[in-house]
Amino acid sequence: MEGYYYDPKHGACLRRIRRVDQSRLVIDGVYGDDEPVSAGHPWTAHVHVLSSTNGETDVIVDFAGKQKRRKLYRAVYANRYLHWDDGNVWVQMFTHSGQF
Repeated sequence: MEGYYYDPKHGACLRRIRRVDQSRLVIDGVYGDDEPVSAGHPWTAHVHVLSSTNGETDVIVDFAGKQKRRKLYRAVYANRYLHWDDGNVWVQMFTHSGQF
């Protein structure tokens, strides 16, 4: 699940998911063109792994670090795609297990 993702619904921005520990990850992103007041400013979100079976990982993401009305979103990662409960789908573009 770690890697870089393309987010088509929010300014076609690149998102990075990195591991913090065994069950937690962090998303690093920036606001897209569709959010003109904050466009280009960074934000983070915390990912909590709920389960991982049969090649699918079920997560809940806390977007409290981002200016949104809704804070918690659920998503499922499978086959290089992150399917969000609001209908958005992020495509995994690149994975890297080490540091740059």
